Amino acid sequence: MKRLMYFLIPLMVLGIVSCNKTEDTPTPTPTPDPTPTTPTPPSPSVEGVYGAFVSLVMSYTTTQVGVPVSLNTEIGLAAIYQDAWSATGTNTLIDAGTIKVNSNALDKNANNSYSKTATVGQTPSDLGFSSGVNWTVSGNANFPAVNRNLTNNAPDYTGTVPETVTRTSDLTLTFNASNTPYADSVYVMLITGDKNILKRYKATAGSVTIPASELSALDATSTSAPGYIEVCPWNVQFYTEGTTTSKTCAYVREKAIVKSITVN
Repeated sequence: MKRLMYFLIPLMVLGIVSCNKTEDTPTPTPTPDPTPTTPTPPSPSVEGVYGAFVSLVMSYTTTQVGVPVSLNTEIGLAAIYQDAWSATGTNTLIDAGTIKVNSNALDKNANNSYSKTATVGQTPSDLGFSSGVNWTVSGNANFPAVNRNLTNNAPDYTGTVPETVTRTSDLTLTFNASNTPYADSVYVMLITGDKNILKRYKATAGSVTIPASELSALDATSTSAPGYIEVCPWNVQFYTEGTTTSKTCAYVREKAIVKSITVN
């Protein structure tokens, strides 16, 4: 049975922590971020596959000099494994040739992972995810050529995102078919400086609570320890690629609502 993992974006070095299908609390270690730059959302990967492809749309809101500033970013990620991804294996990444998402070529990193980021005002300004997601892989002797057009809808979250979190009070959020459409699961991540909490819920979990006993592990926000909340709904589809050498691949679509917050 395939098990869901997560990795942190950008996928420069894979840091994957096992999680099961119930609520869990992995312990990622994001780099402290003293400036109002875009924080790092968690994104799922999957055990038992040879290829993992993630299309992420991130909406980031922060406040600078008292004025809200919004930034929309689209990120494409790909990881091709020599053997089926295993929580206990070596998980060696391999070169699979050219990988594109919606005709945008991803950059191959030093560890053989692939990534591409597009932000309004830069080149490229988007990866075309609003019109759909098409992955192509040129392939080689180790991995088949791929031309996979995803037909599933992109997940979203339309519920409330708090602006302030009090460490002595429980934090309650609600996830249902109405406010997390087309999602399988949702990650919630809270960050202050180098302290963080990561939770995973079903997209239909209803009212969920992060207790004060866990929130107390966070630092209060300050200039050197800014605070963020990330609500990340996602879904995943599995396809077998190739004919003579079949490889099972996971295709993830994700939305990350990222917001700067005050933690007191």
